[in-house]
Amino acid sequence: MLLNRPLFDTFMQDVALIKSLGVRVVLVGGCRPQIDRSLERHGVEQRFVRGIRISSPEVMQAVLEASGYVRFAIESALQRRPSNSVSLRTPNVVSGNFFTAQPIGVVEGVDFGYTGRVRKIDVSKIEKRLDEDEIVVLSNVGFAPSGAVFNCQSEEVASSCASQLHADKLIFMTEGEMLVDLGTRTVMHNIPLRAAMEFLHLDEQRRRPSSPMTTTPAPVRAMDGARRMPALFHLYLQEGVRALQGGVTRAHLINMFIDGAILIELFTRDGVGLMVSRDIYEGIRSAKIADIPGIMDLIRPLESEGILVPRSRETLEAEIHRFLVVVRDGMVTACAALVPYGAGDEAEIACFVVSPQYRGRGKGDALLGFLERRALSQGIRRIFILSVRAFHWFLERGFREGTVDDLPAEKRGKYNFLRRSKIYIKDLSSQREVDEEELLRGL
Repeated sequence: MLLNRPLFDTFMQDVALIKSLGVRVVLVGGCRPQIDRSLERHGVEQRFVRGIRISSPEVMQAVLEASGYVRFAIESALQRRPSNSVSLRTPNVVSGNFFTAQPIGVVEGVDFGYTGRVRKIDVSKIEKRLDEDEIVVLSNVGFAPSGAVFNCQSEEVASSCASQLHADKLIFMTEGEMLVDLGTRTVMHNIPLRAAMEFLHLDEQRRRPSSPMTTTPAPVRAMDGARRMPALFHLYLQEGVRALQGGVTRAHLINMFIDGAILIELFTRDGVGLMVSRDIYEGIRSAKIADIPGIMDLIRPLESEGILVPRSRETLEAEIHRFLVVVRDGMVTACAALVPYGAGDEAEIACFVVSPQYRGRGKGDALLGFLERRALSQGIRRIFILSVRAFHWFLERGFREGTVDDLPAEKRGKYNFLRRSKIYIKDLSSQREVDEEELLRGL
């Protein structure tokens, strides 16, 4: 769809710029509008089943023409040097047969003809091209080992490619749809994977047809009057979820009508689209009284070494509502407490411990990210930690060294000058900043 928009050339220049910054880029060109126009021009009937096009031989002819046109348009746009740049070289671009396809076949009595699904992505071939500093361009046309040609959904091609390449990000360019939190009447820019799955489930319930398989040339309106996602937005979100379930870290749905949208989304703190994040917080939850023995097992060795201030069981019971734990197979493997101070806009991260067996696996990073998100949700904008060890770990994660004078008045009065704990402070601005830092740390 972007090909027909005034911002197409600018978008391709942005892609070339991203490539010049060292980002490995794979582009998947969709051609749905071009196919629609070609079929309409030739008077060929269009049939869909649950949003999937049935591809007859006449439809396949239009698909091949449209996919070829889109592929060459992308390659041509990437080769045009921006008028305001004398140093940005045009990127090397390669396109070709990088995946095999298989037919959808006959489903509940409906023959999908030459409509196909991705069978396998040729990962080694794509990675070889990426290693050679090339942009890889894929189309929606896939070939079977027999030589048969199939019309695949470009969104499925993109999500399958992202998953099998273990990509950091999958990006869809949308018509500008947004998810809105009706409770707060605010646009949602960031949702976890599980929330995206819930949105899809609710939307599928609303759009479920009365008969198992229904062919229609156009979408049918919801009978109950409930608002549904636009079909393409649903498809983008669905394939984004599938990619995250396959190992991709983030999926972005970006408004194609905003100039520079992909640069703003990737390189600014707030972005302009919807970002779906894989659940890196699995196993993290609020602590319960039953977790106290596990917490004590974690902290006792550090207390005996003088690294942590000793805490009695009674103290832990009184403060358990402030603790988070990471649990694996019923065992507490990490813990931390978030203790608010002052007017509630500052908090201490206390008793931050990861079991020695689980260090170096990202558990500490995940726990810190979860704590920061919880702090932000409570209106906390500054966190601090007192430590006699692991100084560089906190500095590498955005903390800065502070002084006793930087502590809230209540905490300042309790500071133990004999322990001489170092103070590390971090200002929090947004959930998006937490996402950005987690991505940089490979979570």
